[in-house]
Amino acid sequence: MGSKCCKGGPDEDAVERQRRQKLLLAQLHHRKRVKAAGQIQAWWRGVLVRRTLLVAALRAWMIQCWWRT
Repeated sequence: MGSKCCKGGPDEDAVERQRRQKLLLAQLHHRKRVKAAGQIQAWWRGVLVRRTLLVAALRAWMIQCWWRT
């Protein structure tokens, strides 16, 4: 049963705490990046849907104009 005060190396608990903290920060950073990527993808899907709806509306308008003439 050793005494921690006689060790020459760094405190193992402190090293483990630092390692855990670094891991938690890395996980948090990863979650933020995943969330940001999801927001960008949602924005892009919205752009594509609005563009598709605009094209469909314009084509419907053109067909209606043809039928009215």
